[in-house]
Amino acid sequence: MSFFYFAVCHVCKNEGPTLKKCGKCKLVHYCNQEHQRQDWRTHKDICRVITETNTLLEFSGEGPVEFNKFKIITAVLWHFELGRDLSVSEHEMWMFPKVCAVCYKTAVNIVCTTCWSVAYCNNKHRMLHEKQHKEFCQKLKLCLEIHQNMFNEEPEWERMSFDFSSSVLKLPDNICDVVKIIKFKSNIDYWRKAMNLILMTEFFCSAVNVVYALEMCKFVEKRLGKKNKIVIHTTTMEICENMSWGVLMEFLAHWIYNLKGVKIYVISPNLNEEHRLSFTLNCDACRKKRFNSSVVFLKGQYHEFTGTIPRPDLVVMFNAAFPDVGTVEWSETVPKFLAYKNVPILLTSYTMEELKKSISKFPSPWIKSYLKPQQNLFGSLRPVRNSEEGFDPVVYRNTFVSIIAKSKT
Repeated sequence: MSFFYFAVCHVCKNEGPTLKKCGKCKLVHYCNQEHQRQDWRTHKDICRVITETNTLLEFSGEGPVEFNKFKIITAVLWHFELGRDLSVSEHEMWMFPKVCAVCYKTAVNIVCTTCWSVAYCNNKHRMLHEKQHKEFCQKLKLCLEIHQNMFNEEPEWERMSFDFSSSVLKLPDNICDVVKIIKFKSNIDYWRKAMNLILMTEFFCSAVNVVYALEMCKFVEKRLGKKNKIVIHTTTMEICENMSWGVLMEFLAHWIYNLKGVKIYVISPNLNEEHRLSFTLNCDACRKKRFNSSVVFLKGQYHEFTGTIPRPDLVVMFNAAFPDVGTVEWSETVPKFLAYKNVPILLTSYTMEELKKSISKFPSPWIKSYLKPQQNLFGSLRPVRNSEEGFDPVVYRNTFVSIIAKSKT
């Protein structure tokens, strides 16, 4: 698993106060020369770009807003100079650089030895930031521990098939209880270990939210669907980056008894290419009902495809953050979300503010709420580092939720 922390060796992923930084880019750290040599073949391209551009050393503005803009410019510049997409760890180099948490200067000499994620240029700034950091230090520590755990040991349950007891006819009341009713085809209860339970809430979170929306809208009742095939539309890259499509298909196939097929259309201008994924589930129940499923990836804006793809039974926008609807694209796209009467739109977000802002983009006389904006009981419990300065340094995916639809009137 690829990831980057400025206070963690880039090879073995161990933290420590005596790490040595790369003498050229001065951004990546190693615990010894041997690890630096091992990493050079992978690191040399981004090292050259960082060294030549030197952008992180040139920030002279003030405040989190300016620094956020500066980081984005850095990312664009690195991408242009490399001539390729940045890897996950390379993205995290500009997202989480070693800078003072107060003034954003690179000349730091104090690092929090609890979370290994926050640095300061002097003790005065550490004291100024102490109260704010105390709230999130343990959560940041857990972020690192989860990364290290997944780096050292791939969770075995990712490769397991699973099912549900026939006595359970409705989703439990929260994500932890959902995880606990999953019957893995193994004798080991992985959720009993706290770290694995947290990881599993994220792993199953998106699938559970899809089923939750279908149940809330009465499309699924007592694990029987109104139809034996489902069409889902989604427009956000979040579902591409954090969704295990096979898990979603298996979850739907095993939860909804009479379901025979799922087709998902992922529509985004940010896709690298258009393609299609097909899934075959090999369990006896799925073979018996000839279950088939596929995901179709379409490059473009949502409004460009409505009318040319099948009517959805559900529209999904995970962790959606609408831009201001001042652009032609979004002013055309938003009404198309309401092109189908009574088709539920599942919206989740990191913050309540983002969720309400997203809902405000829809014409209020046209919509009805299946679920008003609220805390999502099926949100992920895994803390995720937030790269936006000025906001909480730790967020959780799908923390807030709402379900809306175009009304008949």
